[in-house]
Amino acid sequence: TLWSKKAGWTRRSPATKSLNINPGYAEAHYNLGNAFLHERRVDEAIRQYQSALEIKPDFTEVHIKLSGALLQKGQVDEAVMHLKKALDIRPDYAMAHACLGVALLQKGQVDEAIIYFQKAVELEPLNAEFHDHLGYALLQKGQLDEAITHLQEALKIKPDYPDAGFNLARVAWLLATSPGVRSGWRQGPCTCCAR
Repeated sequence: TLWSKKAGWTRRSPATKSLNINPGYAEAHYNLGNAFLHERRVDEAIRQYQSALEIKPDFTEVHIKLSGALLQKGQVDEAVMHLKKALDIRPDYAMAHACLGVALLQKGQVDEAIIYFQKAVELEPLNAEFHDHLGYALLQKGQLDEAITHLQEALKIKPDYPDAGFNLARVAWLLATSPGVRSGWRQGPCTCCAR
């Protein structure tokens, strides 16, 4: 709002106030990191997430957010490390499985990515994004029938989900224009979660 801007308020203000009172408050570092990430100040976000983890190493959500910021910087191996730590802490955390799948796609490890996407879908079968990610990975492997199943499921769950619609259109286009495409088609890595 106009008042907020005039008063100098930003998304960072509450976290900054909290850290002024208690610099050892991991949640405030996490919130400040989120604010910086929202402002596309990725380096500052990474520093805040790292500070939060120094205080509270088992803060799963920070590992997830830090991995996303690292992916934006192209630091895929470090992102994978944090996602695996998140899964060590919470093996049933569907978002960590899905994000690890995205990171592995960026490394070109499609088979391993599919395993993590499948686990995310198993844990949260009504998550359209997870079905879309799995469908996209299966599309890269040339497993078009399975890809179609998951992309359609994503659209069934969330009919206006643009990524799933786009990926399903890709499959339709491939099937219509490329005879024999069902074996061996491969596209570049997905970057949808690295935003």
